[in-house]
Amino acid sequence: MIVDAHIHSGDFLGRKWNAEKLIKVMDKYKIDKAFISSEEAIVYGNDDANKNLKENYIKPYEKRFIGYCVPNPYNSPGHEVEKCIESGYFQGIKLHPWYHKCPLSSSNYDSVFEIANQRSLPVLVHSGGTLNMPDFQYALPEMFLNVAERYKDLVLIIGHMGLERWREVTELVIDYDNIFLDITMSMPEKARVEFAVEKVGAERVLLGTDMPLIDPAVSIGLVLGSSLSTEDKEKILGANLMRILEY
Repeated sequence: MIVDAHIHSGDFLGRKWNAEKLIKVMDKYKIDKAFISSEEAIVYGNDDANKNLKENYIKPYEKRFIGYCVPNPYNSPGHEVEKCIESGYFQGIKLHPWYHKCPLSSSNYDSVFEIANQRSLPVLVHSGGTLNMPDFQYALPEMFLNVAERYKDLVLIIGHMGLERWREVTELVIDYDNIFLDITMSMPEKARVEFAVEKVGAERVLLGTDMPLIDPAVSIGLVLGSSLSTEDKEKILGANLMRILEY
């Protein structure tokens, strides 16, 4: 089974994909399920964004899509997460500190992390690359470590593995069993997946494609084309995420 930990809905950076188009591409690459977050919530912060995601994507295709709730850190984020979870269509949380201009270290996220910690919900957080990139400043590696230390039952997923700083980030999280690495990236360096498995184990590495921003062939190809064992490939491609969700 292939389970994608990182896709987006709708008009994302000019890519206008409805649910049916996403599923068509998922079928092409044999992706059984995908964790999806709302581009409306990430980029525009629309109040009804999570509800729109539920109605237009998850509810009609609940066997294919699993919802990430995207709270606005400046507008009762804990309350928004509770609403999402109570709806029955969201099983995780997506945070984008850069787009929301709220660093991961902000206390604005405390209520979100407390809920996720209590319910053992996976939390995917966008991470940046070089020190000169604005997104990196909003989610520094030490911020991830601090969250993981404070919330021991939280499943914290570093989206993009820190981009260009993937080696450094991977080394830093070795001793943090509740931190997982999402391999989503537009730069197909095969060594990145093998390096992550060597350092943290295949059990903490997750497939993510960033569809529709990036074609799934990139991330899936990184896994299938690696020198990893068949068992480790299966873990990364879906077994790990299904275990987290207790399916």
